[in-house]
Amino acid sequence: RHATESLVHEMSRLTNPVDTLEARLAVEPMHARLAALRATRGDIDRLFEAADASRDAKDPLSYEKADAAFHRRISAAARNPLLIAIFDAMLETALEGSWRSGRETAHCINNQAAYAADHRKIAIAIAERNAAQAEAAMRAHLTGVQKRLIEHAFPGTVAE
Repeated sequence: RHATESLVHEMSRLTNPVDTLEARLAVEPMHARLAALRATRGDIDRLFEAADASRDAKDPLSYEKADAAFHRRISAAARNPLLIAIFDAMLETALEGSWRSGRETAHCINNQAAYAADHRKIAIAIAERNAAQAEAAMRAHLTGVQKRLIEHAFPGTVAE
């Protein structure tokens, strides 16, 4: 556990939000695919609850917590302990990062409705056991977050 905490601390010092989103794009679409194949009915119910919480959050901090919970529930529903550990390390790195103002802007209330709608699409695809659609919806969601983040960090840049 101490080694993991040291790694997370070091990674949060060395990375930035764009790095974190690139890593998430490499991992989370597969989580969504696996969750569509492996989630229990209880997992799916909790996933919809988490999607609703992201929609109903009243402030940026509440939204950030709801967003993290939604993505963590997908990771857990994928039922792959190594992928869950990787996701948890990415999440902890993001939460510990000194670059939080960019995250807060990327996840601000102005984007909440779009992100919550994405969460619902992902949850529906998982509930319908449509692995390809779940993976595509997660990739599209994270790509949208990444685009907004890059546009914020580098105004005038078009993220591709």
